[in-house]
Amino acid sequence: MAKKVKDAIDKGAKRAKDATDNAAKRAKDVTDRAAKATKDATDRVASGAKATADRVEGIGDNIRKSGEKLAKQGNSVSMKVIEHAEANTREAFAAMRAAAGAKNPAEVAKIQGDYLRQQGARARPCPRDRRPDHAIRQGCRGLGEEGLKKPPLQGGRPRGQACPADG
Repeated sequence: MAKKVKDAIDKGAKRAKDATDNAAKRAKDVTDRAAKATKDATDRVASGAKATADRVEGIGDNIRKSGEKLAKQGNSVSMKVIEHAEANTREAFAAMRAAAGAKNPAEVAKIQGDYLRQQGARARPCPRDRRPDHAIRQGCRGLGEEGLKKPPLQGGRPRGQACPADG
C-alpha cells in the first residue's frame, strides 16, 4: 500500500511539475511577444521622429533660402522673417517632443499631420489682409509661397478655416 501512495504522490508531483513548466513556457512566450511588440513600436516612433526631423530640416532650408531673398528688402521684412522662422522652429521642436513621447504610431502620424497643417497655415498669409502693414505681409506672402513650391512642405490652411490674422 505504501508503494501505491508513493506512486500516486509521484504521479501528482509530475503532473504539477508539467503544469508549472507549461505555464512558465506560455508566460515566457507572452513576455517575448510583448517585448518584440514594444521594440517594434519604439522603432516606429523613432522612425516617425526622424521623419519629422527631416521634414523640419527641409522646411528650415526653404525658409532660409526665402529669408536670403527678403533680407535685401530691408530690416522690417527681415524681422518678420526671423519671427516666422523662430515660430516654425519652436513648433517643430514641440512636434518632435510630442512625437518622441507618443504611445503608438497612430499618435505619431496624427502629431505629424497636425504639425504640417499648422505650418502651412503659418506659411501662407491671408490674401484678404488690408491692414497698414500690408506691404510687409505682401513680402511675407512671397516667403510663404516660395517655401511651398518645394517638398517636403505641401498643403496649407484646411478648407473653410478662417484666417488667424482676420481675428
